[in-house]
Amino acid sequence: MKIINLITCIFLVIIISGCHSSKRSINSEDLSSDISAEKIPLQARLDSVVAMYGTWTDVELPVDLALMQPTEINLSGRASMVKDESIYISIRVFGFEAANIYINNDSIFASYKMGKLYIAESIKSLLSGHSVTVGDLQNMLLGRAFILEKGSINSSMKNDFTMKYTDNSWLISPKSKYKNIKYQYSFDLSNNMLEELLVTINETNKSTCKYGSFSNSDAGIIANDITILSSLKNNTINAMISWDMNKAKWNTGVNRKWKMPKGYKKIETASLLRLF
Repeated sequence: MKIINLITCIFLVIIISGCHSSKRSINSEDLSSDISAEKIPLQARLDSVVAMYGTWTDVELPVDLALMQPTEINLSGRASMVKDESIYISIRVFGFEAANIYINNDSIFASYKMGKLYIAESIKSLLSGHSVTVGDLQNMLLGRAFILEKGSINSSMKNDFTMKYTDNSWLISPKSKYKNIKYQYSFDLSNNMLEELLVTINETNKSTCKYGSFSNSDAGIIANDITILSSLKNNTINAMISWDMNKAKWNTGVNRKWKMPKGYKKIETASLLRLF
């Protein structure tokens, strides 16, 4: 049952939250070596970020999932993504699939083989009518700033966000179409790497994705790990997703699909949340 708990926790936090880092594996030129960081035009910084984002169609790679709060669980598996279409995560135990998660633009599905349990939920029902696309989730998981339902940030979107400096970073603040949802990206002053995504719902409910190291890939700069801090019901959620970029396979045509398991019992999200 712990596996299905972890799966549910992570995908609910990912979707409901919409994610200061301690290390960097990219050796970028220090942009502030010759002049004050604040004197570098923000448009130049934005152009630097956009230039890091390469194109891709699909990817398959190993993933580690760790839940630190409200309980401790560590699992590993493989993830497959088709850009803007789907995310499939297979949880492996002794080489066999024990559980899986599948997300497309309409719904979320998950199954736990040993317990013969499955989940099937509409994304809009989980978000109380709000929308989030698979592309938004993929950008969040891969460490790319994005505008909800419009894709990763680029210079043509300049009317969709504002930029400013703070003491220790520079920020991009998108103009949300939802009055009760605000989100903001924080970037490193020295190399323009994404440090943090902060999502605020109803002014008080805050979720954060903190990005650690980044790696070069066939699809540009990709985050190696994401720490997600949020709340679900009355519990603090602390989870980490780590990718093995050294074993990533890009643009091979992979397209994993989820199949409705026969003889499995459906778990309603409301009853599942009581497990936390």
